[in-house]
Amino acid sequence: MFDSLTIAAVADELNRRACPAKIQRVLTLSPLAIGLELYAQGQRQQLIISAHADNARVHLSDHNLTRDPALNDSQLLLLLRKYVRGGRLLSVAQPDLERVLLLSIAKLMPVGKYDDSNYTQSVNSPDADSDDDEDLAGEEVAVQLVVEMMGRHSNIILVDGAGVIMDSLKRVPSSVNRYRVIIPHHPYVAPPAQDKRRFDRMSEAAFQEAVAAAAQVEGKKKAGQLWQGLVGALQGASPQMAKEIVYRATGLADTLATDFTAWPALHTAADELFSLNETGRWQPCVVYQQPSPQPSPIALNNLPPQPSPVAGEGEETTLIPLDYTPPQLYLAAAEGNDATPSTKDDIPPQPYLAAAEGNDATPSPISREGWGEGAKAIAFASYRLRHLEGAGRLVANDSISATVEAYFSSVEQTAAHEQLKEQLRGRVAGRRQRIASRLHSLREQLTRADEAEMLRYKGEMIFAYQYAIGSDTTNLSVPAPAGEDEISIALDPQLSVAENAQRYFRDYHKATAARAGLPERVADAEQDLAYLDEMAAMIDLAEGYEDITLTARELADLDKPPAPPKPGKQKANQKAKAGLPPGLGKLLRVVSPDGIEIFVGKSMKQNEYIAFKLAAPDDIWLHARGVPGAHVLVKMRGVPVLPQRTLIYAAGLAAGRSQARHNGAAEVMYTAARHLRKPPGAPPGTLLFSHEKSIRVPPILAAADA
Repeated sequence: MFDSLTIAAVADELNRRACPAKIQRVLTLSPLAIGLELYAQGQRQQLIISAHADNARVHLSDHNLTRDPALNDSQLLLLLRKYVRGGRLLSVAQPDLERVLLLSIAKLMPVGKYDDSNYTQSVNSPDADSDDDEDLAGEEVAVQLVVEMMGRHSNIILVDGAGVIMDSLKRVPSSVNRYRVIIPHHPYVAPPAQDKRRFDRMSEAAFQEAVAAAAQVEGKKKAGQLWQGLVGALQGASPQMAKEIVYRATGLADTLATDFTAWPALHTAADELFSLNETGRWQPCVVYQQPSPQPSPIALNNLPPQPSPVAGEGEETTLIPLDYTPPQLYLAAAEGNDATPSTKDDIPPQPYLAAAEGNDATPSPISREGWGEGAKAIAFASYRLRHLEGAGRLVANDSISATVEAYFSSVEQTAAHEQLKEQLRGRVAGRRQRIASRLHSLREQLTRADEAEMLRYKGEMIFAYQYAIGSDTTNLSVPAPAGEDEISIALDPQLSVAENAQRYFRDYHKATAARAGLPERVADAEQDLAYLDEMAAMIDLAEGYEDITLTARELADLDKPPAPPKPGKQKANQKAKAGLPPGLGKLLRVVSPDGIEIFVGKSMKQNEYIAFKLAAPDDIWLHARGVPGAHVLVKMRGVPVLPQRTLIYAAGLAAGRSQARHNGAAEVMYTAARHLRKPPGAPPGTLLFSHEKSIRVPPILAAADA
């Protein structure tokens, strides 16, 4: 996406806003990025330069830059401090539509300080890092900071006035690349030019011939697409830019080159974009997209009239009622849970409600408002990305630097969040594996303990058949307990009949004693596994840093010893306090189409709080059936009957914040909060429920935080 036109726009903006500029600071931002603090046009400006393989870029930033304290000063940084800091940024140039920027810098060096024969020695001299050089009279030294933004080959290279490399962020010896050796004291060689033609030097006929030929080559055995032909034929044309050209000419980004005839329109569209380098009429924009697509909403007033079900005893409903079942421990995805979601074809049509009251089903393409923290940047450019307007919302900006910063902030934040989530998933998986191993061992012990009755039976049979036992008998055959087959009882001829029987009775008592507490320990392990499954679901559903850290804190709390119980008076005082408990985080609050408040848990402790602190007896609790997910609470606040639209909406939220969120529809249970109970000693978010009913709805994958 940081294509030739974006680089041209950056160069144009830097020349307008930051040239000439005094370079006041040079600092290391990361192992692959540096920052320059500039003073231009009466204000400080921050310039970020990155050679990251995926995020290489150059742009101005509104945020003050800070040095990474964990990094040592590199040789390149020391050279930049000597030859760049205190100097002047004169101009920024892009050579011939390449993904390269040349920053021309001049600095007044004291006489005798500039040594072009040995940069390392001059940098390591005692006063090489002095800021006083800029105030002394001497000779002006010109250098170029070359920034190459070419994927994994991206680099930052400092070149002297004679075109000799002083140093670089990434050194490339001849053993790696014979054509371009990038080490100190070697001449700087520009990246090799591609065998492509410049658009502004081609006639319309030559354009058609080159693009058609390149499309045929790119398509190989199958029909090539026009955008592939543009990339293969034109210098500086990136895939994104090529798709935009094709879209502007044909209305489709993936138009095939086969039998294509609208070449004049394609040439005109290409001219629109390539001429931006001359006209400077940039239209920077970022495209944002929700993490998961949502089904098309329908108007709420189109819902057919239906009875309004309430999760109470004996209430008739047109939805899918479940027969009353005894209270059961609600631990989704527990060991042995074999729930299989229905296929989309098995699900009757259900209305889909928009994610929040007043949410526009067809939003304006130039707004990010209301998209929430989950919206992420998927593309940016220095021109309007019309071919992506249907894929998300376009946010226009007057500055290409602001556009680049917005995009990469979103991308890097998403990457950081995913990295943190992956770490948490690993910790949960490791803990789950340990508990699963313990559970397997406990079940084996339980199986062995269940064989204790056979030991008792054998002891009794020895007494019953003692007449058949001789002094040299080693095996006694007796009927099996079921009476169908025989079993063999091993005997020790050295022992008497009574001693042989007592031996089996002793083993029986040992096995019985070992069995004591095993069922409870098995149940506890199963409960812990289900809790970790719920926690893993919360990690997957977390959309921002706050949500992720909530689960991270809860996971850390598992390793802490349980807190001693507080005296009753302190507990009462604590319950009387208003507001959320410390560390609980902000609940997700939405408003239903009927104006009723709905709260959604984003962590296990929030699920606990919603069910047992926030809920009133008549409030409605919902959860996706058979899968881990969030607890959802509808606050009735005196509403006598739960409106049908609110039920469908709340159920959609529960399905959307569960592991069934990608299904066409999901079954959601709901019941009054008075039917929820907390099992003694159970982890947060675990509860008993009864009197539940269910409804099948399509998931609502996102909801605005009202």
